[in-house]
Amino acid sequence: GRRSHAVSHYCRQASFLEESLSSGMHGGSVSSRSLPATENIEAADEQLARASEHLEFILQATDDIHRLHDVLSRAVGPKLFYKLPCITSRYMRKIGFGAECLEEFDSRSEFEERATQYHLANALAILKASDERQAAQDLFEEARELEWQGRRPIAWQSLSQTPAVFIEGLEHRPLWEDTRPSLAELLEESYAEVMQDLQEMLAKRRRAAQVPAYPALVEGTGGVWDMLQLYSARKWNEDACALMPRTSALLRPRFPTADVPYIHYNTEEVVVFLLAPGSRVRLHNGGSNVPINVSLGLSGCNGSR
Repeated sequence: GRRSHAVSHYCRQASFLEESLSSGMHGGSVSSRSLPATENIEAADEQLARASEHLEFILQATDDIHRLHDVLSRAVGPKLFYKLPCITSRYMRKIGFGAECLEEFDSRSEFEERATQYHLANALAILKASDERQAAQDLFEEARELEWQGRRPIAWQSLSQTPAVFIEGLEHRPLWEDTRPSLAELLEESYAEVMQDLQEMLAKRRRAAQVPAYPALVEGTGGVWDMLQLYSARKWNEDACALMPRTSALLRPRFPTADVPYIHYNTEEVVVFLLAPGSRVRLHNGGSNVPINVSLGLSGCNGSR
């Protein structure tokens, strides 16, 4: 409808203004004259405020979760979720509490993505990344208290860990320093070999197998967060492994690490991440509480946070 088109129009204008600010370009359909940076920011905020008015109207006017989902995904888009965290999270909450989503608590197990928990997890991720702590806490408590068919199916224990798939009974720690996974020791001992692979790959400027990691999680429009996936979905990417032969040879005997069902395609993965200088990745969590992340900083990590 016209409201959805209006949301799409204002969101496109806001995105254009932000991209112009990042690239040094100015002008466009919002204004025919060049705008100073502060005015560009204010103009983008004005476009988002107008979009928010229409988003609020749509949210109040319909209980059709498919329409709400379409507005979010098509008219707003993931990059702007973090610019409109409160209204976006309210959309996700309403979608998640729809009957069609709730019924997946009957048809799917805790080892699968269930729509209600999935949408609430996304809403919480956006609120936490946007520092909307009170709104996040309120939604977390509401999710924990949700009753369905005489039980409480969302078993999150802490606001700091709210993935779409949460398996009860697993041990959770912010850091595994005292009982480190054996892979951590192996990677540290093999740092020189991994680093040699990286230096040779960079010297050849081989980027064929390198792809954007998670674009929606990169702040602003000029940041770069790429990845080279060596192992994912229980398979080795031979093109990527050819770029890092020592690293892949080192780890091939270790994967898969366990003969258990995968929750997601990347429940286990071997990946090299590249973050360009000055780029910032938003606060986020994985799709489940199953993996333990083992990270080895290679180059350019001084001063990173």
